[in-house]
Amino acid sequence: MGHEEDFHLFLRATRDPSALVRRSAVLGLGLSGDSKAIDTLGELLADPDYDVEAEAARGLARFNTDKSRAYLLSSYGRRDGPARAAIAVALGPEGLKDAIRHEAKLLWERHQKALEAGGPAERVGAAEEIGRSGRGEAVERLLPMLGDDSVLLAAGAARGLGAARDRRAVAPLMGVLKENHPVLREAAAEALGLLGDASAVQALEKLALEGGSGSAAAVNAIGLLASAPEGRASLCKLTAEGNRDVAALAARLARARQSCAPEPIVSRLSKGGVDAQAALAALEGLGGGVGVDRVVGLLESQDRSLKLAAAHTLLSLEGASDVAGAKVVKVLEVEVERVTSATQKWVKEPLPAAAPPKAPGAGDDQDRVRKLDDMMAKVDALKAARAEALGVKLIDREAAKGPLDVVDDVGEGEEELLLPLARAAGKLKAPGSQAVLEKLIQMARPSVRAASCEALAMLATPDALAVVVRCLDDAEKAVLRATARGLKVAGTAGQQMLVGALKRRTSERWELVRALGELKVREAAPAISQLLSVGGAESVEAAVALGKVGDPGFADELAAQLEEPTHPARLDVIEALGQLGVARVSPTLTRELLNERPEVRAVAARALGKLDRKGAGPTLEALRFDYYAEVRRAVEEALGAPPPNLQGAR
Repeated sequence: MGHEEDFHLFLRATRDPSALVRRSAVLGLGLSGDSKAIDTLGELLADPDYDVEAEAARGLARFNTDKSRAYLLSSYGRRDGPARAAIAVALGPEGLKDAIRHEAKLLWERHQKALEAGGPAERVGAAEEIGRSGRGEAVERLLPMLGDDSVLLAAGAARGLGAARDRRAVAPLMGVLKENHPVLREAAAEALGLLGDASAVQALEKLALEGGSGSAAAVNAIGLLASAPEGRASLCKLTAEGNRDVAALAARLARARQSCAPEPIVSRLSKGGVDAQAALAALEGLGGGVGVDRVVGLLESQDRSLKLAAAHTLLSLEGASDVAGAKVVKVLEVEVERVTSATQKWVKEPLPAAAPPKAPGAGDDQDRVRKLDDMMAKVDALKAARAEALGVKLIDREAAKGPLDVVDDVGEGEEELLLPLARAAGKLKAPGSQAVLEKLIQMARPSVRAASCEALAMLATPDALAVVVRCLDDAEKAVLRATARGLKVAGTAGQQMLVGALKRRTSERWELVRALGELKVREAAPAISQLLSVGGAESVEAAVALGKVGDPGFADELAAQLEEPTHPARLDVIEALGQLGVARVSPTLTRELLNERPEVRAVAARALGKLDRKGAGPTLEALRFDYYAEVRRAVEEALGAPPPNLQGAR
């Protein structure tokens, strides 16, 4: 580029439709040493092609002037991951710190301005974003806003205070729990859970026991405080005294800690009504084997809703006696008979082959026969339409030599008790249940087939699993999903069936993948890895499952997914790579520290805390100045974590 006209040719080439041409032009401008190229290179930091952006960043770095540096600093916060990475490389470790500080300054100023002069929705969003900064001045700004006339803005301030994790907000937020507005109470409860101060447990417990709109948020908040004795005691109290929804949620949260005595809950069963319903929900959440025989006894209740709740609870309990299992089968058989009797032949007996002889003196019957035929044709048409809507196959009248059409008098939802009873029989491995479950598997309704397939899989006997093989090829998605859930508890034979189905099927595989991941079946890893690139739910489940399976041999396949900037399972892939503990993926995760999304930066930092952090050290140090407190906390965890036990940089 020895002449002025050459320079202008390169400038013109930067607007060429071809990314390859633009990249070559940018390279030439960066090497030119002509300061007139700085503005053009700065503009090309926003080029739609990542390679052009990266080359523009390198070109500006070569100039190393205040102006070129200003372009790099201001563009860092406006670009997405690949461009940010290129700018970070161009700036170097110290320059990256400046860029992150600059981005944090711009974000703070933007949210402050929106909070002061923005519209209603902007102010609410700004309150939350200012809180996410975790700055002390953010807390001081948000505390007075808890009393704002706008309920939505006050709720946004409460959520922002929770994100800030500053315990100065505990007492004011406890006051907000007394407000009449559900939105405010829920936001305050969520924030108090994040703040981690056990002094809020009593106020949250009171809100939970009220059973109103904020009760679920209050129980979840207490669950976050359950590391403290007050939190654990409160969860147990809620399982024994809360309404059905509260007791169920509290029990699920308490289950992991196994700290609640079940006796107060079991004794509540004898009260009947809503108390018994709440006790059943709590026992379902806690799991275990306490109270199982008492729950089975409720299957004989005259209250159908109580029978239904008891049947659902049995799905979470263990250790029923053979006597209890026999009761379940007996109730199941009664329910099967009720349902099947409503789905039967329209006329059970065949019609006579010939018409009866005419009575003496009878007139001509042709007109009456024609009218009867017309009526039967209309009946057939109506039944055919109903059968098609229900998915029932009609038996051909002529071939069967009789009116063997099927009608279905079971209304929508009338089989709701049959489904949990069938699953409970399988879960409890009730003696004599296989025969009735095999009868159910022949029914036309997908929901009934799904329940019977899942139950037979849970029985896990060779004869039952021989029937379950057909379920894995059922055309109904619900049947496949239910069968996969059942096979999770069927031992080695169930695992082999899941692997075979995953290799055989070409769609609707995500439930199979989830089951194999939870079972940590290494044999399934090759088949699971093939789904990483298909997109959608299957891709997400495949990433999560590979992390759980724990086979380090597939770390490269997982890492390759991060090359796609908009991969839907990005967070799951990063977490999975951290779980695999393979040192060679550290550079890939280090690039994710520069992602434009703060949640991605945070999860990448935590993943690197489990890996070799030598190469990531300068970037992690720079992120100490990140705007978002969640990122800074993750970085501190990573930098403070002990050296990991790695599988080697293979």
